[in-house]
Amino acid sequence: MLPAGHILGLDLATASFFTVDLPNGAGNHKLSHAQHSGLYLIDAAGFQLRVWHGNGLGQ
Repeated sequence: MLPAGHILGLDLATASFFTVDLPNGAGNHKLSHAQHSGLYLIDAAGFQLRVWHGNGLGQ
């Protein structure tokens, strides 16, 4: 079980698990795969939309 504010991922190329620390305040979020590498976290708060890109290199 992960603590709140984290996402568990699986890197299929290396068959290893990794965790992503969510940005502060991220609550109502969706994940999307980036075109070349990494992932996007999209968070909606009221009328504000926040997009975070993790490139898979320690972000």
